[in-house]
Amino acid sequence: MRLASIRRDGYRLGVVKGEKVLDLAKAGEALGAELPTDIVALMDWDLVKFGEVVDWAGEELWEPLSEVPLGPPVPRPNKFLALAGNYREHIAESDWTRTPEEEEKVTPYVFMKPPSTTISGPGDPIVIPKIGRAIDWEVELGVVIGRRGKYIRPEEAYEYIFGYTVVNDVSERKFDPGPRTKPREKDPFFDWLNGKWFDGFA
Repeated sequence: MRLASIRRDGYRLGVVKGEKVLDLAKAGEALGAELPTDIVALMDWDLVKFGEVVDWAGEELWEPLSEVPLGPPVPRPNKFLALAGNYREHIAESDWTRTPEEEEKVTPYVFMKPPSTTISGPGDPIVIPKIGRAIDWEVELGVVIGRRGKYIRPEEAYEYIFGYTVVNDVSERKFDPGPRTKPREKDPFFDWLNGKWFDGFA
């Protein structure tokens, strides 16, 4: 099942089939049913029952996808974590190449993007900051976690995945905060990090 976020009176949950989309708020009114209003609320639902409700929706409730304003699939996630160098080709072009033996001894570089300011939707313009000099983008696989958990064993990880989406990881590769009177060892890392979280950069 493909889900969408519809920009109407804030954000509404939508279901996509082919080139049509079902606005769940409208469907709920028409069917006299209380339906989840966003993807986070849907996580607590019985998905089999939800699928049955969607199937009950008449053809007249489905709208052309091209005419519906879409927002980010998960507009307000509680947390947005990303991995640096999570594809082999990108690792190679960044000169981070490691042997399989070395790969087993390291963990991914994890960083966070502020979800309240960086996330944008399909077709939203990406505003280049005034200090932008080397804007780069990476199309990545996003994993939406649908259950709370800690100390999860690797073999159980898939049980916590609600779905997948596409993420555009935008970066300013040459972030320059201005002249420094005293360079420090960690300056390059934090310059790289600051280049990751401009407004709309995800």
